[in-house]
Amino acid sequence: MPNFWFIPLFRKSPMYADRNDFLAPTRRFKETSLWNGKKVLIRSLFESEYSQIDVENIDANKGGLSRDGMRMSNCRLVLAAVCGADPSSENFQQPLFKPTDLKGLFGADTIVIEPLVKEIREHCGLRQEIEELLKNFGGTSAEDSPSSSSGQQA
Repeated sequence: MPNFWFIPLFRKSPMYADRNDFLAPTRRFKETSLWNGKKVLIRSLFESEYSQIDVENIDANKGGLSRDGMRMSNCRLVLAAVCGADPSSENFQQPLFKPTDLKGLFGADTIVIEPLVKEIREHCGLRQEIEELLKNFGGTSAEDSPSSSSGQQA
């Protein structure tokens, strides 16, 4: 009998994704430091969580982006992604903030919020910045549009 290993073709290869890789989500966590040296945990967001944050940026009545929604977008990211980092705490890996903390986060110093938002965006794969969205979306008003002119020149 020959001495060799036979690998059956029906075995799952670890380098190819299957549907369970998408439908059985797991959280990823990253520890990061605040400006004062204290540590917090950032958790990855599921698509449903990010979509809920994103939908708050839309003004359904007027169509397009909501200025108030965009202003609070960074704070909603912090609210959803920052978790307790102390393993002995009951809120370990659970959101540190409650929805009622949103206005308090909006009033926080930017040295607290902005570095966290950058870390969250990198950890969650959210590369596009809010400022870029505002610049690209809000650059043209209806009056500037060629279709709004009557075709006559003065």
